[in-house]
Amino acid sequence: MEAAGKSTFAPDDDDATLGKLIRNDSRVTIHHLTGMVWRSEFDRHGTDDPEVLSE
Repeated sequence: MEAAGKSTFAPDDDDATLGKLIRNDSRVTIHHLTGMVWRSEFDRHGTDDPEVLSE
């Protein structure tokens, strides 16, 4: 989450952490971070579908 948040919210801050990132408008930050996970982590619910597992 820190890596995703850093690249989105603080690309120029080499020491960006979630603690720093949530100092932004936290609702917007959390919305964007969870959206990134939702769009990119296909195994977040788990599945035995081989088409999903191979992606």
